[in-house]
Amino acid sequence: TYAKIKKHRHERFNAFVQKGDALAQGENDELWAFAFAIPKTGAGELRQWSSPAVLADAPALPAHLRKVIFDFLNPHRAQAVKERTQREEAWQDQLQTAKAQTSATDQRFAAL
Repeated sequence: TYAKIKKHRHERFNAFVQKGDALAQGENDELWAFAFAIPKTGAGELRQWSSPAVLADAPALPAHLRKVIFDFLNPHRAQAVKERTQREEAWQDQLQTAKAQTSATDQRFAAL
C-alpha cells in the first residue's frame, strides 16, 4: 500500500501513487491499477506502482510492463537529452556573446 512505500518514493510520484491506491481500494479488489513515471530528460529511474490486485492475480505483469515502457520510451529520452544539450550550447553561445559585448563596452568607457 501507499503507506509502506511512501518514504522510498519521490514526492510527486507519492501523490500519484496515493491516488492510485485510493482508486484500487474497492470491494473485492475490483480494480487493477498501475502507475509509471520516468524522467523525460534521461536522468533518473523508471518508477512504478501496481495495486495489490495486480500483484495477486498477475505477479509477473508489472516487471513485463516496466520493460515494455522503458524500451519504448528510451529512444524518446535520448532525443530529449540531445535537444536539451543543443539548448544549453545555444545558451552558452549567447552568454559568451553577451560577455564579449560587455567587455568591449567596458573598454570603451575606460578609454574615455
